[in-house]
Amino acid sequence: MLMNARSLLELPRLSTGLSGLDRLVGGLVPGSVATFYGDEDSRGKMLYTLLASALSGGLPPLVVNMRDYHEGRSIDTYALSEALMWRGVDPEEGLSRIHVANVYGVGQVGSVDLIVEEALKRGVGLIAVTHLSELFSPKSYDRLVMFLGRLQRLLERGAVVVLFAGRSRFSRRPLPEVPVYARHVSSVIARLEDVGKRYTRITVEKGPLATPMVVYAERTGWGLRDVEGWF
Repeated sequence: MLMNARSLLELPRLSTGLSGLDRLVGGLVPGSVATFYGDEDSRGKMLYTLLASALSGGLPPLVVNMRDYHEGRSIDTYALSEALMWRGVDPEEGLSRIHVANVYGVGQVGSVDLIVEEALKRGVGLIAVTHLSELFSPKSYDRLVMFLGRLQRLLERGAVVVLFAGRSRFSRRPLPEVPVYARHVSSVIARLEDVGKRYTRITVEKGPLATPMVVYAERTGWGLRDVEGWF
């Protein structure tokens, strides 16, 4: 089946929750992969902003948490509830529609097939994979590539996969701590950096426009929001 190239511009996009960032990347395209990496505080707030944006658009999200439970909680439900309210979503109803799957060790990566099956049954439209850098080291990147490959079925159904990772400890220049494969398949790569106490600098390193491009967001107790006025 052939389609007009112009119709690609009319495909529904998932808003990142930040209009400034959406202008740079055009939103997140169904069936695509995006990678956000950098400072942990900004990454967490970007996650809540994105989850709330997906729910306000009618897309139930799935969070695949790669953090060992000994390292602390994976989701701050209070902050997430505030993010939902900011987007006009009832917190109780919204939290009931956000699904969470925990992968506590590299040996559990094989359970991804069960996660995919459940996501397909529940009509999940956004899959956010968090704390990748905490669980996977370069020695286990083969398992991570396998895991990401199994998500292909969800991408074929039009879901958006968003990867959250730290900055590489093994490179002098800024790079996400993920396999080259993940960087290759990501249509959007953005670096998140804490700037002072209130702001996050978002550098789009890969996207539909000439890169890099920079936009700023304000950090709040619940997530990120557009900066008002001149920055």
